[in-house]
Amino acid sequence: MVETRKRPAVRTLARRLEGWYASARKPLPWRDEPGPYRVWVGEVMSQQTTLGVVVPRFEAFVAEIPDVGALSRAQDGTLRRLWSGLGYYARARNLRRGAGYIVDERGGRLPATRDGWSAVPGCGPYTSAMIASICGGERTAAVDGNVVRVASRVMALEDSPWHAAGRRAVERWAQDLVEAARSAGDLNQALMELGQEICRKARARCDLCPVAGDCAARERGIVHRLPPPRPRRRAVEVRLAVVVISGGGRVMLARRTEGFLSGTEGFPLVDEDGDGEGILAHLAARGARRIEDAFRHAITHHRIRASVIALDVGRGRAEAGRILARAGGDRPRWVPRGAVEGGLSTSLDAKAWRARLQTR
Repeated sequence: MVETRKRPAVRTLARRLEGWYASARKPLPWRDEPGPYRVWVGEVMSQQTTLGVVVPRFEAFVAEIPDVGALSRAQDGTLRRLWSGLGYYARARNLRRGAGYIVDERGGRLPATRDGWSAVPGCGPYTSAMIASICGGERTAAVDGNVVRVASRVMALEDSPWHAAGRRAVERWAQDLVEAARSAGDLNQALMELGQEICRKARARCDLCPVAGDCAARERGIVHRLPPPRPRRRAVEVRLAVVVISGGGRVMLARRTEGFLSGTEGFPLVDEDGDGEGILAHLAARGARRIEDAFRHAITHHRIRASVIALDVGRGRAEAGRILARAGGDRPRWVPRGAVEGGLSTSLDAKAWRARLQTR
Protein backbone atom coordinates (compact mmCIF):
# COMPACT_ATOMS: atom_id res chain seq x y z
CA MET A 1 0.00 0.00 0.00
CA VAL A 2 1.21 3.51 -0.77
CA GLU A 3 1.95 5.37 2.46
CA THR A 4 1.99 9.13 3.01
CA ARG A 5 5.67 9.16 4.02
CA LYS A 6 6.71 7.68 0.64
CA ARG A 7 6.41 11.04 -1.11
CA PRO A 8 8.68 10.38 -4.14
CA ALA A 9 6.76 7.20 -5.09
CA VAL A 10 3.41 8.92 -4.67
CA ARG A 11 4.55 11.93 -6.69
CA THR A 12 5.79 9.71 -9.53
CA LEU A 13 2.47 7.86 -9.64
CA ALA A 14 0.56 11.14 -9.64
CA ARG A 15 2.64 12.50 -12.53
CA ARG A 16 2.02 9.39 -14.61
CA LEU A 17 -1.70 9.64 -14.05
CA GLU A 18 -1.78 13.34 -14.88
CA GLY A 19 0.30 12.82 -18.02
CA TRP A 20 -1.98 10.04 -19.21
CA TYR A 21 -5.09 12.10 -18.48
CA ALA A 22 -3.75 15.12 -20.37
CA SER A 23 -3.48 13.07 -23.57
CA ALA A 24 -6.35 10.59 -23.15
CA ARG A 25 -9.14 12.49 -21.38
CA LYS A 26 -12.55 12.55 -23.00
CA PRO A 27 -13.75 15.94 -24.22
CA LEU A 28 -16.81 16.69 -22.12
CA PRO A 29 -18.67 20.01 -22.12
CA TRP A 30 -18.43 20.49 -18.35
CA ARG A 31 -14.68 19.81 -18.56
CA ASP A 32 -14.15 22.30 -21.37
CA GLU A 33 -16.04 24.99 -19.40
CA PRO A 34 -15.73 23.79 -15.80
CA GLY A 35 -17.91 26.20 -13.84
CA PRO A 36 -19.33 24.75 -10.59
CA TYR A 37 -22.92 24.70 -11.84
CA ARG A 38 -21.94 22.90 -15.05
CA VAL A 39 -19.71 20.41 -13.24
CA TRP A 40 -22.48 19.72 -10.71
CA VAL A 41 -25.06 19.01 -13.40
CA GLY A 42 -22.61 17.01 -15.52
CA GLU A 43 -21.45 14.82 -12.63
CA VAL A 44 -25.00 14.05 -11.49
CA MET A 45 -26.14 13.27 -15.04
CA SER A 46 -23.18 10.92 -15.52
CA GLN A 47 -24.09 8.72 -12.56
CA GLN A 48 -25.35 5.35 -13.82
CA THR A 49 -25.68 6.67 -17.39
CA THR A 50 -23.31 6.32 -20.36
CA LEU A 51 -21.53 9.48 -21.48
CA GLY A 52 -22.75 9.02 -25.06
CA VAL A 53 -26.28 9.53 -23.76
CA VAL A 54 -25.38 12.28 -21.28
CA VAL A 55 -23.51 14.78 -23.48
CA PRO A 56 -26.35 15.88 -25.83
CA ARG A 57 -28.81 15.98 -22.93
CA PHE A 58 -26.40 18.04 -20.85
CA GLU A 59 -26.13 20.61 -23.63
CA ALA A 60 -29.92 20.88 -23.92
CA PHE A 61 -30.34 21.02 -20.13
CA VAL A 62 -27.93 23.91 -19.48
CA ALA A 63 -29.19 25.80 -22.52
CA GLU A 64 -32.71 25.83 -21.09
CA ILE A 65 -31.78 25.84 -17.38
CA PRO A 66 -28.53 27.85 -17.37
CA ASP A 67 -28.05 28.53 -13.66
CA VAL A 68 -29.00 27.54 -10.15
CA GLY A 69 -31.85 30.06 -9.94
CA ALA A 70 -33.49 28.69 -13.08
CA LEU A 71 -33.02 25.14 -11.78
CA SER A 72 -34.70 25.97 -8.48
CA ARG A 73 -37.75 27.27 -10.43
CA ALA A 74 -37.91 24.47 -13.03
CA GLN A 75 -41.36 22.93 -13.45
CA ASP A 76 -41.87 19.17 -13.24
CA GLY A 77 -42.79 18.92 -16.91
CA THR A 78 -39.70 20.81 -18.04
CA LEU A 79 -37.41 18.82 -15.78
CA ARG A 80 -38.93 15.52 -16.88
CA ARG A 81 -38.60 16.44 -20.57
CA LEU A 82 -34.97 17.49 -20.27
CA TRP A 83 -34.11 14.39 -18.21
CA SER A 84 -35.83 11.99 -20.61
CA GLY A 85 -33.56 9.07 -21.51
CA LEU A 86 -31.20 9.53 -18.57
CA GLY A 87 -33.09 7.26 -16.16
CA TYR A 88 -33.22 7.50 -12.36
CA TYR A 89 -35.38 10.62 -12.43
CA ALA A 90 -34.86 11.08 -8.69
CA ARG A 91 -31.46 12.57 -9.57
CA ALA A 92 -33.18 15.42 -11.39
CA ARG A 93 -35.47 16.08 -8.44
CA ASN A 94 -32.47 16.07 -6.12
CA LEU A 95 -30.72 18.61 -8.33
CA ARG A 96 -33.70 20.91 -8.11
CA ARG A 97 -33.95 20.35 -4.35
CA GLY A 98 -30.26 21.22 -4.00
CA ALA A 99 -30.75 24.33 -6.13
CA GLY A 100 -33.62 25.40 -3.90
CA TYR A 101 -31.35 25.08 -0.87
CA ILE A 102 -28.62 27.15 -2.53
CA VAL A 103 -31.11 29.88 -3.45
CA ASP A 104 -32.94 29.92 -0.11
CA GLU A 105 -30.06 29.34 2.31
CA ARG A 106 -27.08 30.76 0.44
CA GLY A 107 -28.67 33.58 -1.52
CA GLY A 108 -27.91 31.77 -4.78
CA ARG A 109 -24.14 31.58 -4.13
CA LEU A 110 -22.69 28.23 -5.15
CA PRO A 111 -20.40 26.60 -2.55
CA ALA A 112 -16.63 26.72 -3.07
CA THR A 113 -15.55 23.85 -0.79
CA ARG A 114 -16.27 20.17 -0.29
CA ASP A 115 -17.90 20.88 3.07
CA GLY A 116 -20.06 23.53 1.45
CA TRP A 117 -21.21 21.19 -1.30
CA SER A 118 -21.79 18.36 1.19
CA ALA A 119 -24.42 20.54 2.88
CA VAL A 120 -26.41 20.75 -0.36
CA PRO A 121 -29.28 18.19 -0.26
CA GLY A 122 -28.64 15.29 -2.62
CA CYS A 123 -24.95 16.13 -3.16
CA GLY A 124 -22.95 13.14 -1.92
CA PRO A 125 -19.27 12.83 -0.91
CA TYR A 126 -17.99 11.93 -4.39
CA THR A 127 -19.82 14.73 -6.21
CA SER A 128 -18.90 17.26 -3.51
CA ALA A 129 -15.21 16.36 -3.73
CA MET A 130 -15.19 16.37 -7.52
CA ILE A 131 -16.74 19.85 -7.80
CA ALA A 132 -14.51 21.31 -5.08
CA SER A 133 -11.34 19.87 -6.60
CA ILE A 134 -12.12 20.80 -10.22
CA CYS A 135 -13.55 24.26 -9.60
CA GLY A 136 -11.82 25.30 -6.40
CA GLY A 137 -8.59 23.33 -6.52
CA GLU A 138 -9.31 21.80 -3.11
CA ARG A 139 -7.00 18.85 -2.41
CA THR A 140 -9.68 16.37 -1.54
CA ALA A 141 -10.05 12.87 -3.01
CA ALA A 142 -13.22 11.88 -4.90
CA VAL A 143 -13.72 8.15 -4.39
CA ASP A 144 -16.26 6.22 -6.45
CA GLY A 145 -16.42 2.61 -7.62
CA ASN A 146 -13.87 3.26 -10.36
CA VAL A 147 -11.34 4.63 -7.88
CA VAL A 148 -11.99 1.72 -5.50
CA ARG A 149 -11.16 -0.70 -8.32
CA VAL A 150 -7.94 1.07 -9.35
CA ALA A 151 -6.72 1.43 -5.76
CA SER A 152 -7.55 -2.17 -4.85
CA ARG A 153 -5.54 -3.45 -7.80
CA VAL A 154 -2.56 -1.11 -7.55
CA MET A 155 -2.18 -1.96 -3.84
CA ALA A 156 -3.33 -5.60 -4.20
CA LEU A 157 -5.50 -4.65 -1.23
CA GLU A 158 -6.12 -7.56 1.10
CA ASP A 159 -8.91 -5.88 3.08
CA SER A 160 -12.26 -5.64 1.32
CA PRO A 161 -12.85 -2.03 0.23
CA TRP A 162 -16.53 -2.54 1.05
CA HIS A 163 -15.67 -2.76 4.75
CA ALA A 164 -14.30 -0.01 7.00
CA ALA A 165 -10.58 -0.93 7.03
CA GLY A 166 -10.37 -1.45 3.28
CA ARG A 167 -12.35 1.71 2.56
CA ARG A 168 -10.00 3.75 4.75
CA ALA A 169 -6.99 2.31 2.90
CA VAL A 170 -8.47 3.29 -0.48
CA GLU A 171 -9.31 6.79 0.72
CA ARG A 172 -5.80 7.31 2.16
CA TRP A 173 -4.24 6.12 -1.10
CA ALA A 174 -6.38 8.45 -3.21
CA GLN A 175 -5.85 11.37 -0.82
CA ASP A 176 -2.06 10.92 -0.96
CA LEU A 177 -2.16 11.11 -4.73
CA VAL A 178 -4.37 14.21 -4.75
CA GLU A 179 -2.01 15.98 -2.34
CA ALA A 180 0.99 15.11 -4.53
CA ALA A 181 -0.68 16.13 -7.80
CA ARG A 182 -0.20 19.36 -9.70
CA SER A 183 -3.97 19.62 -10.11
CA ALA A 184 -6.32 17.91 -7.64
CA GLY A 185 -9.21 18.11 -10.12
CA ASP A 186 -7.23 16.51 -12.94
CA LEU A 187 -5.97 13.76 -10.62
CA ASN A 188 -9.48 12.91 -9.44
CA GLN A 189 -10.77 12.82 -13.00
CA ALA A 190 -7.77 10.75 -14.12
CA LEU A 191 -8.46 8.07 -11.51
CA MET A 192 -12.16 7.98 -12.37
CA GLU A 193 -11.51 7.75 -16.10
CA LEU A 194 -8.75 5.17 -15.68
CA GLY A 195 -11.17 2.91 -13.84
CA GLN A 196 -13.90 3.55 -16.37
CA GLU A 197 -11.86 3.04 -19.55
CA ILE A 198 -8.75 0.98 -18.70
CA CYS A 199 -8.93 -0.67 -15.28
CA ARG A 200 -12.35 -2.09 -16.07
CA LYS A 201 -14.29 -4.53 -13.94
CA ALA A 202 -14.04 -7.18 -16.66
CA ARG A 203 -11.32 -7.42 -19.32
CA ALA A 204 -8.96 -4.85 -17.82
CA ARG A 205 -6.72 -3.28 -20.47
CA CYS A 206 -3.47 -3.53 -18.52
CA ASP A 207 -1.38 -3.10 -21.67
CA LEU A 208 -2.70 0.48 -21.97
CA CYS A 209 -2.49 1.40 -18.28
CA PRO A 210 -0.10 4.24 -17.38
CA VAL A 211 0.55 2.75 -13.92
CA ALA A 212 0.78 -0.93 -14.91
CA GLY A 213 4.38 -1.04 -13.70
CA ASP A 214 3.24 0.01 -10.22
CA CYS A 215 0.30 -2.42 -10.02
CA ALA A 216 0.81 -5.13 -7.41
CA ALA A 217 -2.23 -7.08 -8.59
CA ARG A 218 -0.88 -7.24 -12.15
CA GLU A 219 2.50 -8.38 -10.86
CA ARG A 220 0.82 -11.19 -8.91
CA GLY A 221 -1.62 -12.10 -11.68
CA ILE A 222 -4.70 -11.40 -9.56
CA VAL A 223 -6.21 -8.37 -11.34
CA HIS A 224 -9.38 -10.33 -12.14
CA ARG A 225 -9.91 -11.12 -8.44
CA LEU A 226 -9.84 -7.55 -7.17
CA PRO A 227 -11.75 -5.93 -5.75
CA PRO A 228 -14.00 -8.69 -4.33
CA PRO A 229 -17.69 -8.36 -5.17
CA ARG A 230 -19.68 -5.91 -3.11
CA PRO A 231 -21.84 -7.81 -0.56
CA ARG A 232 -25.41 -8.06 -1.77
CA ARG A 233 -28.38 -7.19 0.38
CA ARG A 234 -30.85 -9.99 0.79
CA ALA A 235 -33.65 -9.67 -1.76
CA VAL A 236 -37.09 -8.69 -0.46
CA GLU A 237 -40.15 -9.98 -2.31
CA VAL A 238 -42.88 -7.37 -2.84
CA ARG A 239 -46.32 -7.52 -4.45
CA LEU A 240 -47.52 -4.31 -6.05
CA ALA A 241 -50.70 -3.38 -7.89
CA VAL A 242 -50.25 -0.74 -10.59
CA VAL A 243 -53.49 1.22 -11.01
CA VAL A 244 -54.17 2.41 -14.57
CA ILE A 245 -57.20 4.72 -14.57
CA SER A 246 -58.63 5.87 -17.89
CA GLY A 247 -61.62 7.93 -18.95
CA GLY A 248 -62.79 9.83 -22.02
CA GLY A 249 -59.86 8.66 -24.16
CA ARG A 250 -57.29 9.82 -21.60
CA VAL A 251 -55.20 8.13 -18.93
CA MET A 252 -54.36 9.50 -15.51
CA LEU A 253 -50.77 10.03 -14.40
CA ALA A 254 -50.02 11.50 -10.99
CA ARG A 255 -47.24 12.30 -8.55
CA ARG A 256 -46.66 9.45 -6.12
CA THR A 257 -46.32 10.83 -2.60
CA GLU A 258 -45.39 7.71 -0.63
CA GLY A 259 -44.03 4.18 -0.95
CA PHE A 260 -42.11 2.89 -3.95
CA LEU A 261 -40.96 5.54 -6.43
CA SER A 262 -42.18 8.30 -4.14
CA GLY A 263 -41.85 11.71 -5.77
CA THR A 264 -42.00 10.40 -9.34
CA GLU A 265 -44.91 10.77 -11.73
CA GLY A 266 -46.63 7.71 -13.10
CA PHE A 267 -49.44 5.29 -12.28
CA PRO A 268 -50.59 5.01 -8.65
CA LEU A 269 -49.00 2.05 -6.86
CA VAL A 270 -50.65 -0.04 -4.15
CA ASP A 271 -48.58 -2.28 -1.87
CA GLU A 272 -50.54 -5.51 -1.68
CA ASP A 273 -48.45 -6.71 1.26
CA GLY A 274 -49.13 -3.51 3.18
CA ASP A 275 -52.37 -1.69 3.87
CA GLY A 276 -53.68 -1.69 0.30
CA GLU A 277 -56.46 -4.24 0.80
CA GLY A 278 -59.17 -1.60 1.24
CA ILE A 279 -58.37 0.39 -1.92
CA LEU A 280 -58.09 -2.79 -3.98
CA ALA A 281 -61.49 -3.99 -2.73
CA HIS A 282 -62.94 -0.58 -3.64
CA LEU A 283 -61.49 -0.81 -7.15
CA ALA A 284 -62.88 -4.31 -7.61
CA ALA A 285 -66.32 -3.09 -6.51
CA ARG A 286 -66.11 -0.32 -9.13
CA GLY A 287 -65.63 -2.95 -11.86
CA ALA A 288 -61.84 -2.70 -12.22
CA ARG A 289 -60.21 -5.51 -14.16
CA ARG A 290 -57.18 -7.19 -12.61
CA ILE A 291 -54.30 -8.47 -14.74
CA GLU A 292 -52.68 -10.93 -12.36
CA ASP A 293 -48.85 -11.19 -12.24
CA ALA A 294 -48.55 -8.89 -15.25
CA PHE A 295 -44.78 -8.49 -14.97
CA ARG A 296 -41.72 -8.71 -12.72
CA HIS A 297 -39.47 -5.79 -11.82
CA ALA A 298 -36.54 -5.02 -9.53
CA ILE A 299 -35.78 -1.82 -7.58
CA THR A 300 -32.51 -2.02 -5.62
CA HIS A 301 -32.89 -5.19 -3.52
CA HIS A 302 -36.68 -5.41 -3.92
CA ARG A 303 -38.02 -8.08 -6.26
CA ILE A 304 -41.45 -6.94 -7.36
CA ARG A 305 -44.27 -9.12 -8.62
CA ALA A 306 -46.72 -6.67 -10.13
CA SER A 307 -50.36 -6.91 -11.14
CA VAL A 308 -52.16 -4.24 -13.14
CA ILE A 309 -55.54 -2.88 -12.10
CA ALA A 310 -57.37 -1.33 -15.07
CA LEU A 311 -60.32 0.95 -14.33
CA ASP A 312 -62.35 3.06 -16.76
CA VAL A 313 -64.18 5.89 -14.98
CA GLY A 314 -65.75 7.30 -18.13
CA ARG A 315 -65.93 11.03 -17.49
CA GLY A 316 -66.29 10.67 -13.71
CA ARG A 317 -62.89 12.05 -12.83
CA ALA A 318 -63.91 13.08 -9.32
CA GLU A 319 -64.00 9.38 -8.46
CA ALA A 320 -60.50 9.02 -9.94
CA GLY A 321 -59.29 11.79 -7.63
CA ARG A 322 -60.66 10.02 -4.57
CA ILE A 323 -58.99 6.78 -5.63
CA LEU A 324 -55.72 8.59 -6.20
CA ALA A 325 -55.75 10.15 -2.73
CA ARG A 326 -56.27 6.75 -1.13
CA ALA A 327 -53.48 5.25 -3.24
CA GLY A 328 -50.93 7.80 -2.04
CA GLY A 329 -50.76 10.31 -4.88
CA ASP A 330 -51.67 13.82 -5.94
CA ARG A 331 -51.48 16.28 -8.86
CA PRO A 332 -53.41 14.16 -11.39
CA ARG A 333 -52.65 14.80 -15.05
CA TRP A 334 -54.84 13.37 -17.82
CA VAL A 335 -52.84 12.35 -20.88
CA PRO A 336 -54.20 11.27 -24.30
CA ARG A 337 -53.81 7.52 -24.72
CA GLY A 338 -51.40 7.93 -27.61
CA ALA A 339 -49.09 10.14 -25.53
CA VAL A 340 -48.94 7.98 -22.39
CA GLU A 341 -45.77 6.05 -23.20
CA GLY A 342 -43.82 9.24 -23.90
CA GLY A 343 -44.86 10.70 -20.55
CA LEU A 344 -43.69 7.81 -18.37
CA SER A 345 -40.55 8.40 -16.31
CA THR A 346 -39.81 4.89 -14.98
CA SER A 347 -39.40 1.45 -16.54
CA LEU A 348 -41.92 0.02 -14.07
CA ASP A 349 -44.63 2.30 -15.48
CA ALA A 350 -43.63 1.39 -19.03
CA LYS A 351 -43.98 -2.33 -18.24
CA ALA A 352 -47.39 -1.73 -16.67
CA TRP A 353 -48.60 0.23 -19.70
CA ARG A 354 -47.45 -2.46 -22.11
CA ALA A 355 -49.23 -5.10 -20.04
CA ARG A 356 -52.38 -2.98 -20.08
CA LEU A 357 -52.25 -2.56 -23.88
CA GLN A 358 -51.74 -6.27 -24.47
CA THR A 359 -54.93 -7.21 -22.61
CA ARG A 360 -57.37 -4.59 -23.91
